[in-house]
Amino acid sequence: MLRFVDLSRSKFFIHVGLSSPATNYPNLVHIDLSNATEMRDPAAASIAEAKNLERLLLARCKGITDTRIGCRKLRSINLERW
Repeated sequence: MLRFVDLSRSKFFIHVGLSSPATNYPNLVHIDLSNATEMRDPAAASIAEAKNLERLLLARCKGITDTRIGCRKLRSINLERW
């Protein structure tokens, strides 16, 4: 069962690729997308489908705005810009 995903510093991915882990891996609790400079709002919105997500790292993802992240179990989020 997949619980942790580290896609930090990833480039050239789209939100379709992120929606699969969010919906197909219900035990996913940690996603690191720090420095994923190509990430945009649709990808961030796909993350909201991960219902058991507890930790989300989006540091230096400057391509996203204040998209609603609806993960009810979220305990930690990093949105640091620098």
